[in-house]
Parts: sequence; structure tokens; C-alpha cells
Amino acid sequence: MHRFLAPILMLALAAPPALAQDGPAPPPELDPGQAILPRDPDREPERVELEVGRRTTYFEGPLRDDGTVDYIAALNAKYSEGVTTDNNAFVELMLLMPESARSEEIDALTLEALGLPPRREDEDACFVPWDEYAIELGVADPGVDDFYLRDDNTITPDGQRWLEANQAALDRVVEATRRPRYWAPMVAHGDGVDSVLSVHLPQLGYHRQLARALQARIYDKADRGELESAVDDILAVRRLAALQRQDPTLIGVLVGISIDANAHSTLKHLLVQRTLDTDALDRLAAGWDDRVAVVPMSEHINIGERSMALDMIQQLWSGRVASDEGAFGIPRFAEYASPRFDINRALRTINGHYSRLTLLMRMENYEEYQRFSRRFNEEWERRHATLNQDAAGIASDVAAAALTRNGFTDLLTNMFMNVLLPALGAARNTEIRNATHEYAVYVAIQCERYRLSNGDIPPSIDALVPDYLDQVPRDPIDGEPMRYRATNAGFVVYSIGTDLIDHGGLRHDYREGDIAVGVGIDVEPGWDD
Repeated sequence: MHRFLAPILMLALAAPPALAQDGPAPPPELDPGQAILPRDPDREPERVELEVGRRTTYFEGPLRDDGTVDYIAALNAKYSEGVTTDNNAFVELMLLMPESARSEEIDALTLEALGLPPRREDEDACFVPWDEYAIELGVADPGVDDFYLRDDNTITPDGQRWLEANQAALDRVVEATRRPRYWAPMVAHGDGVDSVLSVHLPQLGYHRQLARALQARIYDKADRGELESAVDDILAVRRLAALQRQDPTLIGVLVGISIDANAHSTLKHLLVQRTLDTDALDRLAAGWDDRVAVVPMSEHINIGERSMALDMIQQLWSGRVASDEGAFGIPRFAEYASPRFDINRALRTINGHYSRLTLLMRMENYEEYQRFSRRFNEEWERRHATLNQDAAGIASDVAAAALTRNGFTDLLTNMFMNVLLPALGAARNTEIRNATHEYAVYVAIQCERYRLSNGDIPPSIDALVPDYLDQVPRDPIDGEPMRYRATNAGFVVYSIGTDLIDHGGLRHDYREGDIAVGVGIDVEPGWDD
């Protein structure tokens, strides 16, 4: 991934009146019938100067020579506070990064920012991704994981040789995840535009490769009976996921969630196969919470995503972006440098939206969050339809020239937000489903510990208290106790899921149905107790 957050998520959420107390109030909705007023074409308004402050730029420095905020420097300063070469997990991970995942220029700048010397040609071998190793073996399609991982999650002979070649590197990764901090310096790609959007993020794909390699090694160790070492690798994947979520970017937290999902799916397979013995399960339970606190997605929206949006619009306003049509995919992008564009009004509007989005993301009650989300989405659909009509109405320069400064600014700001504000509904659902899945896996671990100690499946989750659980965990989605069903064959631990319908532990897919972990019970569609 070579960009901070290209427009992957494309839906903005409007704010409800109940949240209007946080941050500056947004400007009134643009009404084309009121905004289009006569204007003297011979009197061009004076250019509005940028006002640096919390309500506009959020960060107040450092500043570039042209007076705009250097958001890359500001974010690096914030997220590197208290970080050293000894406590930063990324230092060790960076040294293991394969040559194929880095460019010489970015690599040198990153090492310098980390306070590390340049790479030496004789340094220890780096991690070797499967696709590179497979090419040396002559594998026709090395991008397919099936060449090292069979359908039953056993490792092929080629896969075992690949894991052996990476044994030292993966052992160093496991140790690196024990460090408490994670900071990967933001480094622009050097095309002359030092914007947050142009930051290189090669570590994201690389960290996912490390997680998949550790996952393969877990399966291999479990198959060999090396359960203690397999558990150590499971806990390392969980720690890597939490560290990745210290990254300021939204795409960074989504990668962290995907790594967490790798750990959950691996554990579910081992639980279903009943591979783990009492000692392994005890070790797993004892080390479950031994990782850094997970940074909630709301904080990534509040700081990282907000900074990206504010930085991008100030880049357009200052004229520092490339001049070719469609810069960053923004309609009428050249208009942002017009003297008629009020940069401070635009920044206050964007800041207000991100403040409200942050409050929305911080809602702990999922049903309340979902209710507000539906309301926001409906309002945005109406807003988007109006925006399309407005944009069509000013297609000509003559029509655009008739707008007042506020109308002109609001229209361009709405166009901008339509492209860049993320679809937080999907991102939030991903976050909460992952957290809920983690709860279900953890309770399933305790159920298996109970079974091995007592010779039978627990009749209810209450039976796990207090020997295995301090209390019955609550479903993060609706606040009710986690659901549980037991039969002679096994059990299923589940959450009601984001559709808020109890399907009895039936999981339709990752986005629908209950969030379930079944051991001895099929939780896929068609299961009937």
C-alpha cells in the first residue's frame, strides 16, 4: 500500500443535531436558489489568508515556508512521543523487511527517522515472502497460498522448506512484538508534494505477509505436536495486530484488524480440531491479554483521517498540487486556488464534520450507533442528490461565477468531502465484529479448558464463573450476556451480530448472521440442532 488513504471508503456521514455541540457548527446547506446572486465580474475578491488554529488546521505547527501546516511532521512528532529504538517494535520489523517491499530512497529516509544507520550489505537475512521463495522453486503461480497450505491447513513440503528458511526471521518477529510501542515514520514519496496522501506505507502489506507466515508456522507446529511453541506464535500474531493499530492511519487499523482476524481463524481451527491440550489452553488463556492496548478506530478518525483531509484541501488551496485535470480525483480541483474560495470556512466545515464523526464512532451502545448511522446515511443520500444537481448547475464558468463566496466555498467543500470522507459505517462494523469475534473465541477457549478438566462440556457460560471467567462477558453489540448453546456433540458461543437478530448461533457470512464459534457444532448455514 503506497498511499495514506486513497479513496477506498467513499461515503460521508452528516451530523445529527444531538451532536452539534462538539466542534464548530457547519455552514448552512447550500441552496442553489438562494446562493446564486448577481456579481460584478470586474471586482475579484481578495484572497483569504489561511488562519492557523484548532478550529481550522487542528494542528498549529510546524509550518511550511508558505504558511501551511506540515501535517507529516506534525503527525510524526505526535506519534513518536516516548518512542525509542529499544521500545519501538517497528525498528526490528523494518530491519527484516525484504528488499522487494521497500524503495532505496524511502528506506534510507525511514532508517534515518528511526535513528538507525544505513543498511549494510552483510546484515542478517531479511524475511523472504512466499511468492519470492516460490519463484526460486519454479512454482507457476506463487501468489496462491494453496502451494504451501493445504485445504486441511497442513503444510506442503515446499511450505515447510519456506518456513525453515524464515525460522530466524520469524523468531525475531515474535520477539519484536513484545515491545510496547509502534511508530513507522511517515515519509512522502518525493514527487514534490509532501502531503499525507503521498506517504508510503509498504509495511502494511509486509505485516500481513508476516502474519500469514506465522499462521502457517502455527499450523505446522500444531501438526508436529509442538503446542507450546504454537501458542507463542498465536500470541505473537495478536500482539502484532495490536501494535499495527498504533498506526495513525485508518488503513493501518484495518490491516491490524485483518491480522487479528488471522489469529482468530487459526485458533478456531485448532479448537474445532481439538488440537490444543490443557497446558496449551492454560498458556493461551494466561497470555491472552498480554499485549498493548488496542487503539480504537475513533482516534484514527479524529487525528489521522482528519489531518489527511485538512492537509489535502490546503494543498489544493495553496496550488502546491499537480496542475493536471482531476488532481486527487477532486472535481473542479483548480477552483480551490481561486481567490473566491474561503479556505478557513472550508477547514472549519471539515473540522466540524470530523469532530462529529469522532463522537459517532465513540458511541459504545451499538444499537444507538446504528440508529444514528441510518439517519446520517439517509440525510447524506439526500445531500448527495442535491450536490449532483448543484454541480451540474455550475458546469459553465458563467454559472460558477454567479455564486457568492460562501456558496462557492460550500459547494467545493461538499464536492471535496464527497470524495474523501470515509464510509465509517462499514469500518465501524468491521471493528465491532472483530472485537465481538475475539470475545467469542476467548469464551470458547475457556469452555475447552472446562471440558478437559471436568470431562464434559459446560452446561452454560455461568458454569465457567469463577474458575475460568470472572463474570459472564457481555455481548459488545447489544450488551446482553454472550449466547451459548450446548449439545452432546459440542457447543457454540455466539453474539447476536450486527443485524441484531438472534439466529441461534448460525453464521451466514462475515457480515451477516451471528458471530459464532462452534466446537463440535456446525455454525454455517443449514445447521439444525
